[in-house]
Amino acid sequence: MRKILQSVVLVVVVGFMSWPTEGHEYELSANGKLCMKMDMTTLMFHPFYSTSTWMPADAEIISNYTECPADTAIFEAKWTDQGYIWRFNLRFENVEAKYSLQRFSGIVTDENGKGARNWTYWESTYPKAPIGKYVFCDVLITARTKFYNYKWQPFVQGAGGDYGADGKECENGLNGAQIFGVIFVLLFGIFSLLFLLIITNAGN
Repeated sequence: MRKILQSVVLVVVVGFMSWPTEGHEYELSANGKLCMKMDMTTLMFHPFYSTSTWMPADAEIISNYTECPADTAIFEAKWTDQGYIWRFNLRFENVEAKYSLQRFSGIVTDENGKGARNWTYWESTYPKAPIGKYVFCDVLITARTKFYNYKWQPFVQGAGGDYGADGKECENGLNGAQIFGVIFVLLFGIFSLLFLLIITNAGN
């Protein structure tokens, strides 16, 4: 019985640990000119071990741009946590004045750069919006990574130097009420199971 209770408590604790923390805004510039503004809360999971990490406010934003991209914009971030180096990039494509997130890639290595585990996903249902608008959503789950409450503008130059006056909400995200509802149902089921186990054990 004690082992069962410990397992239930562990599930609940892990669930609350996965609850979004405060988001951070990241910027990418080229030769002093702002190119991208990306506001998000990011949770990244190791593909083989029970380890996860929140993207910190001081994550390194990697860029080799000499000027702001017009057609393909790549946002790449890197940080070290729990003995691993975490890194991912988002690839946005601008086609006929409409852009979309085309590809997500991630890689995790140890602090010496060894033991690399990497993955890449292409998805037609990723967020998209007209140039001049930012894209926003409550949650996007993709390839061992969760983005919460994000607001992305990968083509700042087409939005007047900022996010833009208007945004395009993603079409496949969940709103806050839906997210809360899912979590409530899961926790209710866990505690109901725990209650039944206690009653059954008391009867014996």
